[in-house]
Amino acid sequence: MGLGALIGGSVDKLLRRFGVGIVGALSVATPVNALVLWQIAGVVQARYPGLRPPAARPAVPSTNRLPSEKNACTHPPVMNARQRADWELECR
Repeated sequence: MGLGALIGGSVDKLLRRFGVGIVGALSVATPVNALVLWQIAGVVQARYPGLRPPAARPAVPSTNRLPSEKNACTHPPVMNARQRADWELECR
């Protein structure tokens, strides 16, 4: 924050010294200040990449099941007695 005030104030004083009015000086100093701070932030992030952790990724549903496996009742009943009983309870 202090760096922004120093840069903005310096650009403002320099422009007003060259005869630019206060409104014009502030209109130029504000974007210059933003661009300089943006560049400084980029340099700091490149130098120290761990300062800002990566953004959290949204949860992605598991895709390890095939579309045909989503509905177990589309398959014919299995021959194993225990699995067949489970299939009949679930699908009939």
